Amino acid sequence: MMKRSALAVIIVCTALCASLFATITFAQSDLEPPTLAALTISPEYVNTSVGDQAITVTVRVTDNLSGVDGMSIYFSPRFGPSTQRRAVHFSPSHLMTGTVTDGIHQNSFTLPQYSYEGEWIVDIVVINDRVSNTCQLYRSGDPTGLCTFDMPLVRFINRKLEALNFMPLLLTQLPTNSPFATATPTLSPP
Repeated sequence: MMKRSALAVIIVCTALCASLFATITFAQSDLEPPTLAALTISPEYVNTSVGDQAITVTVRVTDNLSGVDGMSIYFSPRFGPSTQRRAVHFSPSHLMTGTVTDGIHQNSFTLPQYSYEGEWIVDIVVINDRVSNTCQLYRSGDPTGLCTFDMPLVRFINRKLEALNFMPLLLTQLPTNSPFATATPTLSPP
């Protein structure tokens, strides 16, 4: 009798558990990396010969479910030494507008005085979502095949603006009875 009761209890428990699991629906899983939708840099021209220069980077990033958790964008001289690479890092606190699943983020970095003079471009972009899906974009493309952003040439230019040398303007006084009785500019050497 005891064995039949125990068997009946096991059968009832099994049936209850089976019906319970049949009604459980699992939450959707986030398996896609974030997407870089836009990237801008300001200002377009800087001059580090006069001191450190701040560069502001603004990005629009989307993620299908969990939301963007962080990103890093690396800049390097297009034709110069990669040892001068600079990075700007973003956390959720850099979200300016929107949400973590579709938002505009902004942060700045400093290009130190006397940095490489010339064109600087986006070299690497790494974006992570809250469940560690990662989008990695390189100047040469996406090695993972997961990211869809076609990285355009986004750049800024560090160049020294030379002082313009203007030659002084000399005015020649002509006699007032001359048909050319006007001041005529002539250029003199510096």
